Amino acid sequence: MQKVAHQLYAVAATNNGFDYDFVGNFGTLTEANKAGRQYVCDRSHTLIKRNTLEMEAA
Repeated sequence: MQKVAHQLYAVAATNNGFDYDFVGNFGTLTEANKAGRQYVCDRSHTLIKRNTLEMEAA
């Protein structure tokens, strides 16, 4: 997260520590933190589900 202007925070998030995705711009620090955590949570669940489906298909 980076403060880019008065009351404007840009958020990027990663699951693996290397590849970052832009999440969005947010007006408060609380919104920015929540959005970053939600993004990683959603992304993790998607990856787990995909891996589970691939293992079941094998």
